[in-house]
Amino acid sequence: MLEGYCAAQAAARMSAASKQHLLDVAHHLAQIEPGHEAQILDSEYHELLVAGAEDRTISALLKVLRKRGRDYHIYESVEHVNLKAISDAAHIEIAQAIQRSDPHLASLLAAQHIETTRSWLIEYRPEPQLFE
Repeated sequence: MLEGYCAAQAAARMSAASKQHLLDVAHHLAQIEPGHEAQILDSEYHELLVAGAEDRTISALLKVLRKRGRDYHIYESVEHVNLKAISDAAHIEIAQAIQRSDPHLASLLAAQHIETTRSWLIEYRPEPQLFE
């Protein structure tokens, strides 16, 4: 729910240049294989989205939650390699909704993306691998 709120706020508040940068990061992330660089770009994408909401309290809370969750990798496994493409497509769709200044759609897509990722983590239960 928090990232959905942030996506809606970002759609309303981000500058055109920031919206384009978010979309560029999403496209770049979609072009690379799962691994360390992808983890860094995924973090950058979510940080940009949250920063675009311009809500320091929510930003601080999500920073803690994302830091705790980023040690769980599901995309690197051969059995789950297709999941990254699904996640990448969601990132692009969210960024496009933000770029079109559509807060309702951006919120729905972001909430759906987070719920999908959460469901994967519950289903596949990856072992933590420290991300630095």
